[in-house]
Amino acid sequence: MIKQTPTDILLERAAAIRSKKPDINPGLKDGLTGSALVLYCLSRQTNSSQLEEQAGELLEDIIGFQFKKFSLPFSTGIPGIGWGLQYLWEQRFIDGDIDFILEDFDNTVREVLTYNTYGINILSSWVRTLFDVIGPNPTPRTVS
Repeated sequence: MIKQTPTDILLERAAAIRSKKPDINPGLKDGLTGSALVLYCLSRQTNSSQLEEQAGELLEDIIGFQFKKFSLPFSTGIPGIGWGLQYLWEQRFIDGDIDFILEDFDNTVREVLTYNTYGINILSSWVRTLFDVIGPNPTPRTVS
């Protein structure tokens, strides 16, 4: 019996996620965005070009989706995806004009918060999620 390495397991998971089109979950928690984050971080830690390549393919899938069809919870929707892309940019996994990359995300979130009565409930949900993720007193970081 051949034992799988953690890298093999991650690559299989990424391939399985990508094969579920069109029912693919682009979200941060259990979908493409979260998987891309993990693969990018591990690629840097292990110096694995294979993991980095797979993470890049997941990222292309994320950016290629029709964003207006997604939900708004932070863990599964557009805000979490946007946060994940921002994180990847801040950590220098991806480059480019982050404002341009996130423009569609920002416009969709702004539209929902402006034109829907449930915008305040969504906003308070995001704040609770952010406190869960980063805690009440995050350490400020600068990108140099």
